[in-house]
Formats: sequence, structure tokens, C-alpha cells
Amino acid sequence: MFALGQQLPAALLAKMLGLHVSVAVTWQRASSGDWMTYAAAVAARSATRAHPETDNSPDI
Repeated sequence: MFALGQQLPAALLAKMLGLHVSVAVTWQRASSGDWMTYAAAVAARSATRAHPETDNSPDI
């Protein structure tokens, strides 16, 4: 629970484990979690999907 509380936002933690959001917030605070790192990781994954490698073939 502590590892999940450190890595996930409380709302997602609550949904995944079937907890009330306030309980998930308590777990997150107890584990000193910072869900901003989770948000940053999701944003980085989305950014790499949005920018596939370019095709360097010449235009004809």
C-alpha cells in the first residue's frame, strides 16, 4: 500500500483498490506520496506517442 500510495494519485488508488477516496488520501499522505511524478510519467508517455519518428524519405 505504501508503494502504491507513493506512486499513484489518491483517486486512482481508490478506484483500483475499491477504497473511499478519503482513505486513499490518508494512505497517500502516510506514505509521503507525490502523485505529480505519476502525472509527469503519463505526460511523457503521451508525448512520445504523439510524436512518432518522422519519415525521412524524400518527397516525390
